[in-house]
Amino acid sequence: METLGFKEIQEEYYHSLREADAKSDSSVFIEFLLSAMNESLTEAIHSEGKTRVKQQIKY
Repeated sequence: METLGFKEIQEEYYHSLREADAKSDSSVFIEFLLSAMNESLTEAIHSEGKTRVKQQIKY
């Protein structure tokens, strides 16, 4: 799994920002941000676990 960079989510980022602006309701944008953060943190946790296992095997 690769962590998504901004370029990969840029279109969705701006879409949710425009939608929030049009509705005068930031809920859509906040939900997008929380979802992106959740995905990024989940990937980081899984990646860290794999790294620790590899380090333990080397010793």
